[in-house]
Amino acid sequence: MKHFTPFETLFDVTQGAAVSFPPPLDSLVGSFTLPASNHSPALIANFVTTLDGVVSLNAPGHMGGGDISGFNAQDRLLMGVLRSLADAVILGAGTLRAENLTGLAAEESCPEYADSFAQLRERLQKPRYPLNVFITAHGDIDPTAPVLHEGKIPVLFLTTQEGEQRLRKHSFPHTVSIAALKERGPLDPHEMISAVRLHQPGTLFLIEGGAHLLNDFLVARCLDELFLTLAPQIAGREDGDGRPGLVSGHHFAPDAPLWGTLVSLKRSESHLFLRYAFSR
Repeated sequence: MKHFTPFETLFDVTQGAAVSFPPPLDSLVGSFTLPASNHSPALIANFVTTLDGVVSLNAPGHMGGGDISGFNAQDRLLMGVLRSLADAVILGAGTLRAENLTGLAAEESCPEYADSFAQLRERLQKPRYPLNVFITAHGDIDPTAPVLHEGKIPVLFLTTQEGEQRLRKHSFPHTVSIAALKERGPLDPHEMISAVRLHQPGTLFLIEGGAHLLNDFLVARCLDELFLTLAPQIAGREDGDGRPGLVSGHHFAPDAPLWGTLVSLKRSESHLFLRYAFSR
């Protein structure tokens, strides 16, 4: 097993219910609380960015967060922890098209602690795997993605009637469900959350990407917390290269800047793991 070092806590004013991790996660993660949200489910997001704010290199074979974090072990561990706590993991279809996903489960991001993640979900009385939710207005997906055919992780597509027609042309196992939220046009984040709750009741939903999807939830003011890994890399940009920042598709400042409150800061060597709370 790869050697993982404990997170070093530099700052922590979180106020939610404490999580009791099984070993060895308890010694690696340290103190950790669930979001102190007045809403159910609580909605959190997890992203990694370079020092200059790039969240994807937007190049074939280098679309995912691994290239941004440098395939950092602690970042993978945090992703596993958040997935193990989540009832549903939400992702935009663009990421599904770009990456050869086998599933948005804790053991997929950090297989070294698969048994501990399974114990944690059992303690929390959650299903073995979180519901994997993919957002696609037009039904434009890669129908051969492994996550859609392995048959062990439940999958839900949230789409429009147009997208539903396109998706139903493919053959998927019984673990894949499709829900049309409207006839056409952009999908509303509040309707997304309601639809996910119908398929998977729970207390915590996790958004993992991409930048446009995070933008939609921030615009709708329905995000409770953002977990942001700051990787010590400068990726750079060129005009027109399409490398996205953390949020894409909307201007908040200067008219309506959206401010977060730092509630936790952890460190592992030169990587920083920030946690911000937002008002819903």
